[in-house]
Amino acid sequence: MVFTKKKGLGIAIKNGLLAAKGEYFYFLPPDIPFGYTDYVEMYPLREKYDLIVGSKLYPKSIYKTIFIRKILSSIQRVFTIILLRNFPVKDPNGTLFGKTSKFIKLLPNIESDDFFFSTELIYLALKDGYQLTEVPVTYIKKRQKIDGEIQ
Repeated sequence: MVFTKKKGLGIAIKNGLLAAKGEYFYFLPPDIPFGYTDYVEMYPLREKYDLIVGSKLYPKSIYKTIFIRKILSSIQRVFTIILLRNFPVKDPNGTLFGKTSKFIKLLPNIESDDFFFSTELIYLALKDGYQLTEVPVTYIKKRQKIDGEIQ
């Protein structure tokens, strides 16, 4: 277990990669209910690709959640397309699987410690010639209470 007082998705991934002892890393944010369906797709591809992204916006993904979450994901996709033309990943905030040693080398060049960390990681990996692919996920968010109402 890795602990730090600093908070942020990027910090969590950086610290996890730096502490990793295995040949490969798999990052699954705790708020994503994929049930490891993406890992089943990722593992057989590990020799062919440097980075594999589990994406809820991938065409074969099953994506069931509250409407506002779908809208926010779509808005982020549009901004990514506008800012990073030809960015091949539809949802950079999904799960990540790759070779630990390759990605530790990219960490010093990543400026973001928050929500955009994965986008920057993927961008730098592509810039350095890493082979990348996406896999579908099953994202079924169970109903939850938001402000006292079930969504």
